[in-house]
Amino acid sequence: KHRHSDTAMGDLEILGAMSGEAFHRFQASELKELQEVVDLKRAICKAKGLPNSSMLRLFEDKVSADAGEMVKITVPLQDNLPLQELWRRPCRLRALVLLPEEDMAPRSSLCGQPGQRVTEVTEVKPALQLLGRQAQVITQLPQELQGDRALVLEAVSKNWKVLRFCRANFQDDVEIVRQAMLQNVSALEFASARLRNTKSLALEAVALNTAALQHLTDELREDEELLREALRWNPFALRFASPALANRKELVMQAVKAEGLALLYAGREMREDAEVVRAAVKQNGSALIFASGELRNDRGVVAEAVNQNGLALQHASDELQRDAELLKEARRDVASLSVPQTSAQNRGDIFSRGFVSPRPLRHGYPVALSSTSTLWT
Repeated sequence: KHRHSDTAMGDLEILGAMSGEAFHRFQASELKELQEVVDLKRAICKAKGLPNSSMLRLFEDKVSADAGEMVKITVPLQDNLPLQELWRRPCRLRALVLLPEEDMAPRSSLCGQPGQRVTEVTEVKPALQLLGRQAQVITQLPQELQGDRALVLEAVSKNWKVLRFCRANFQDDVEIVRQAMLQNVSALEFASARLRNTKSLALEAVALNTAALQHLTDELREDEELLREALRWNPFALRFASPALANRKELVMQAVKAEGLALLYAGREMREDAEVVRAAVKQNGSALIFASGELRNDRGVVAEAVNQNGLALQHASDELQRDAELLKEARRDVASLSVPQTSAQNRGDIFSRGFVSPRPLRHGYPVALSSTSTLWT
């Protein structure tokens, strides 16, 4: 088992989901810069030589009460779960590697007719049918079909992953890339470097989904105007800001004033800035959890957070959690608060809803308190 605290982290051993044997081990020093489950997955993929994190699933062992008995269950971890939450409890993680569909499909399924080889498909219609099911087929089609622009354009409108395997000149074709992006903005990852560095196309992409920022060139990710536009659509787009822009006060203030929990993605300097943190907790008191330790011990900042959400007191320093006036204010607020059921839909799973444009509904981020919390004593 593995336990983390806010101040100290130990090594993390991940087991195989099926075998139960050791799968990968992280040293404590390797974990310090990781923020979310998806970052943990990417680090594992890099160490194991896996092409991308979509091939990996992480699970957590939990104990659940069933008919009066304690039963161990394994539940999947969402990619956008902050590791800070995971480290607050004892946990055992398991990993499962999934093969891509192209690797799992039998060879015969690539053919249009029984006994027919892919290289024998010479008509556009059967080729499109194949590409609609499996994008990689395009690399096995006859050369004339691989070079057919009209076919590729129609194919990416049905299966955006075709862009990944098509010829480089099509990956540099703005119309083809745009058509693929309309189906899934992740297609931008497979566009040419020239198009990923084209600001006009980037603006179109972030209007579809602000997660497109992660597929742009480093140069464009440093573009302040582009990030400002993304934040207008979705404050959580701050997640994809460059380190420099994540510490640009004007941009961070824009994000946290709209969604306090966007403080999670602000740079360290901003999480230590009293003005920024006050703006965040004024919008959502629970954003206090992402403030620096010094500000979580600042009575003025904590009072602001508790005034917005009494449950925020649990994120304050131990000293302030025992403050009589703050406790009184927190109890009064909690007593009048109707906390929704903690389902995946309304619990504030901001990290999955948060990257979909247009701007997501704001349900807040209710945090259940344990029976030992000072708010209930």
